Amino acid sequence: AEIKIDAAKAKEYFCLAKNICDVLKDAYSRGWISTRDGNASYHDQKEFWITPSGLKKYDLHPDQLVQLEFVQEEETQIKVAA
Repeated sequence: AEIKIDAAKAKEYFCLAKNICDVLKDAYSRGWISTRDGNASYHDQKEFWITPSGLKKYDLHPDQLVQLEFVQEEETQIKVAA
């Protein structure tokens, strides 16, 4: 199913993804990580962002990150990523 979001939400998502990419580029430039060290992720109460495997951390772009939203299953009341 196609998910549609408004322009303000799209801009918010892009800015967050860009910040994650910028942090990884900075960490690489300081020698804290190598080009392909694992994954990086970010989460808050409603969403989870993760970098793809195998890509150079200093060359990531916001559209390459994966974003999942947490939803609460009605039967179990457990939050899961959708």
